[in-house]
Amino acid sequence: MSREHEPEDLAAFGILDELAHGAGREDTAPVSPLEGEDEALEVLRRLYLEGLGLMAYELEPVAPRPESKEALLAAIAGDETQEVPTLGALPSRPTDPGTPVASASERAQPRPAPAIRTEAPLTFRPAATPPSKRRWPLALAAIFALAALGLGIWAAGLASEVAYRDAQIRQLETRLAEADRVAAELAQARQALTQLEERFTFVTAPATTVYALRPPASGSTQPLARGHLFLAANQRDWRLEVRGLKQEPEAQDYQLWFIVDGLPMSGGVFDARLGKPAFLADSAMPAGVQAVAVTLERKGGVPSPTSPILLIGDQSVRL
Repeated sequence: MSREHEPEDLAAFGILDELAHGAGREDTAPVSPLEGEDEALEVLRRLYLEGLGLMAYELEPVAPRPESKEALLAAIAGDETQEVPTLGALPSRPTDPGTPVASASERAQPRPAPAIRTEAPLTFRPAATPPSKRRWPLALAAIFALAALGLGIWAAGLASEVAYRDAQIRQLETRLAEADRVAAELAQARQALTQLEERFTFVTAPATTVYALRPPASGSTQPLARGHLFLAANQRDWRLEVRGLKQEPEAQDYQLWFIVDGLPMSGGVFDARLGKPAFLADSAMPAGVQAVAVTLERKGGVPSPTSPILLIGDQSVRL
């Protein structure tokens, strides 16, 4: 059998000691802690003591035994200075009817308080917390830490992916702009190729008449200019191509003339660009054309020439 005492047992011993030595004190007297008693045992002893005090109000009243009444009257009739017996000195109800009852003088003698044996100093130790209750905050913190780490890695990967996609989008935009530029150049090239094919077909068609235009022999302000007028076999559709003309002033235009019976007839106006050929075409060639000429006139053209002839073609060749 273990000889160690639980805290409740020690508190009960303290209550017995309090009842044995606390006779005659006022109810409001403070209960002083026992030697070696810590705060937890003191609180437990106070609770037990108050519980015993309240038991008197909960129990049914019982008539005292005759011997108890005689002992109490004998104690009252004694000397006033006589020590009042403690509650522990009062006789208890014997369990055996044949047990002798102590005399009044024997009952008046104070009885020593029961000794409380302790084999170890009284210490209050808090109840051990179950491991599961201590460890779940750490486990939860570890889960949150791992989740935060995973979220950070995922965010970094997502940012890298977004940056990579942005770089690809910028490259695609650059390539798209380049593709648009190439497409525009291709469209211009196709248009130029179509014009060249039409011109080639027109100038190489059977029965085409060609007028070669040159500066006049008497002198010209643009001696490097050259041109050709191609007349189709139907004698109505024609095309003019001129190279080497200087760019005309803003207020002037170059004008084409058809010479019929010695009289000039306007064939229209055109512009010249530096380094590029000038073109003019129509489908209304007058009949009986003897020669063609080019002059520089005011903007929009004039009914009859007002300036010297720059190019003239008075001879034709039929292909």
